[in-house]
Amino acid sequence: MKTDLLYETEHKEIFNTKDPNLVWIQYKNESRYGSRDRSFTGKAMYNNKINGIINNYLAFQGIVTSYVKDVSDTEQLCKKLSNLPLKFIVRNFLMNAEATKYNLESSFKPSKPIIELYLTYPYDNDIFVNDSIIHSLDIVPHHELNFMYEQVHRINLLMYKYWLDKGIILSDFELYFGKDTKDFICLANELTPDYCNLWERQPSKLNETPVPGKHLNTTTDVYLELFIKMIR
Repeated sequence: MKTDLLYETEHKEIFNTKDPNLVWIQYKNESRYGSRDRSFTGKAMYNNKINGIINNYLAFQGIVTSYVKDVSDTEQLCKKLSNLPLKFIVRNFLMNAEATKYNLESSFKPSKPIIELYLTYPYDNDIFVNDSIIHSLDIVPHHELNFMYEQVHRINLLMYKYWLDKGIILSDFELYFGKDTKDFICLANELTPDYCNLWERQPSKLNETPVPGKHLNTTTDVYLELFIKMIR
């Protein structure tokens, strides 16, 4: 059972439980992003179900995540982790403003995925860093950073194929990691449209590119559409 509120974000509440190794997550209908400042009826339920399906898929492929199980339509149990202060952003395509930064057309596909690394907690704003900064400041040991990079590449390959098989392009997404009570590094964040940019795939199966303007992260109907594609 959940006990006291541990902390709250725009789109979820995290509670302690009677088990010190677990947390209780309650999804909310609010958007994670200030630029999408609105509430979607049913979003909490679809986020919870989408995350459960993706995490079970990754676990079957050998990826260790914080997810344990769903406890209701909008709630789940997860391992309690000590978070590592790094955020990875994987870009399989450069969309819109990201493409413009490099004077490229939107939907540009790099020769291999771009991985950006940011320093997060305890800073107010994410700080763009590289491996040299991480090592020089002793933020995490070499072997732990290397392990996280390996996991990022594996998760990207698995998730990209998963969504592509559903007719969806995973253009970019965020990954966070943490350590469990046995000091093992696990995937820490949920893998929902709050953390992923998903686009409708071009109709031709030979054309592995997003459809312009078909961004699948904006309304409850889209969340429902994604969920239906996942359970078919």
